[in-house]
Amino acid sequence: MRKTKPIVRVFQPPSQLTWTDDKLAALSKEQLLNLFENLQTQRQSGRVMPQAADELERLISARLPASARKRLRSSAEEPPQDEALVEDDVRPQD
Repeated sequence: MRKTKPIVRVFQPPSQLTWTDDKLAALSKEQLLNLFENLQTQRQSGRVMPQAADELERLISARLPASARKRLRSSAEEPPQDEALVEDDVRPQD
């Protein structure tokens, strides 16, 4: 009798997945917010094409309640913490 190897799941980064409406519908609000935040990081690092990121942002936003969309807009306007620290370090001393 021939032995079969067990199926091993391979990790695939979210940036390489095809996010369909069905996959997004299976996610909770917190998971959608996390995916959106990770998408911003992936976009900034060049791992996701801008057109793909825009489309996924639209799909994620459509699944979130208005309060969560407002939070996303306000967080997108705030500078990242690392940049804020650099700006403080560059200011001239009195």
